[in-house]
Amino acid sequence: MKSYLITTVAAFLTLFLAVSAQGALLNDYTVIDVPGANFTIARGIDGGNIVGRSWGGGTNHGFSYDGSTYTTLDVPGAIHTFAYGIDGGNIVGKYNFFKLPMPIPGCVG
Repeated sequence: MKSYLITTVAAFLTLFLAVSAQGALLNDYTVIDVPGANFTIARGIDGGNIVGRSWGGGTNHGFSYDGSTYTTLDVPGAIHTFAYGIDGGNIVGKYNFFKLPMPIPGCVG
């Protein structure tokens, strides 16, 4: 009887702790939504800083988010800017000076 009781209590505690841990994980998130953008995609994180891209006004914009403030990252003269990663104060990404999709030379379609 003691063995059954100990097994039952252990199973209950395991289930309780698993559900509690899962609840903590499900409730600990941050919505990343650049104000005014049609959509936002986070691509890199370093500590409390997040970078990515958003779509708005017919173009892609890079962004960084420090937990309270969004900063737009647009390369001067570029039509599209993408931020892919962050390490400390260094942000990596790419930019385009042409509209997407760009026609492929020699293709009809």
